[in-house]
Amino acid sequence: MTIVNFVALAAIIGVVVNRLSLSDVASEHTPFSLSDNQSTNTDLVTDSEERIYGGSNANFMKFPYMAGLRTGGPYGEGFCGGVLVAPQYVLTAAHCLNANLTDVYVSLGSRHRTGRGIKTSEQIRVVERFNHPLYNQTFGDLRRGTSQAGNAGNSPPSEVVRSGRV
Repeated sequence: MTIVNFVALAAIIGVVVNRLSLSDVASEHTPFSLSDNQSTNTDLVTDSEERIYGGSNANFMKFPYMAGLRTGGPYGEGFCGGVLVAPQYVLTAAHCLNANLTDVYVSLGSRHRTGRGIKTSEQIRVVERFNHPLYNQTFGDLRRGTSQAGNAGNSPPSEVVRSGRV
């Protein structure tokens, strides 16, 4: 095979591969049928190309209310995320409020999973944990929990998720 033929074949293969999208490949190999681009058991769309592929990094300064929960001290191991909904409250998944965790802190204002890296980041000790009264840990029926941390002086609460009765 000459180099010209090889280059032509490679170009054709490249065009064919580039014409396939992730959703086309996924739909060909899906063992069950999906209608309207919706999964049968969730609200997630199957067209991951539109949701993830080609996305961009978020500017963490636009989301200062995002919180990281960590155990083992202010710079300990991160284990869950949450949202600052009021100056002293972080909303998180109920399973994140495991009673066996000790020395739990909320990390605010950092773009790093470790909570470090920015002078304005805050590490605030959690002083009390609340699970929704209807939460069933065995079955995970109600997945809301709230942690009360010390006052988060530099970080504004979320405008999207507001405080109130949970």
